[in-house]
Amino acid sequence: MKKTVCAVLALVFTILCFSGCGKQQPIVSMYELSREMLAALNTQETMLYVSGADADAAEKFAHVSDMDYSLVEDFFLLYAENGAGNADEIAVIAVKHPRSAPVAEASLCEHLSKRETLYASYDPGQLEKLQGAVYETVGRYVVLVVAADPAPVMEAFRQFVAP
Repeated sequence: MKKTVCAVLALVFTILCFSGCGKQQPIVSMYELSREMLAALNTQETMLYVSGADADAAEKFAHVSDMDYSLVEDFFLLYAENGAGNADEIAVIAVKHPRSAPVAEASLCEHLSKRETLYASYDPGQLEKLQGAVYETVGRYVVLVVAADPAPVMEAFRQFVAP
């Protein structure tokens, strides 16, 4: 009887240990992440914020990415209010499944390409900033940073999403 109880308990323990496998950690607060990255951007420029918490989130998301919104867990976008004089932008997409991250990264790369084309015609002074933009995938997060110095913004991102 003792052996049977021990065997059942061992089986239950094993099942409980492995039941967490494959589960994803919850995403971080996009708002808090945006505040950390904005602080690292260190700009005096007014930056506007849109996110997955907005009522028309899918529509706003379409301005930065053409990926299927059903693959997105959450996102935020910070962009300079005066876009005519400043191309600064920070975009973070948290995908539902890490396998969708390459799709999100490709969409942000395409967004960046469109912005380069746009700025080439009306504010070529911003092209250096756009051409120095950084995008990266960390787990289920995909980030794009357009800034004069994207390094501190990327470091803030990495620190915030680190497990």
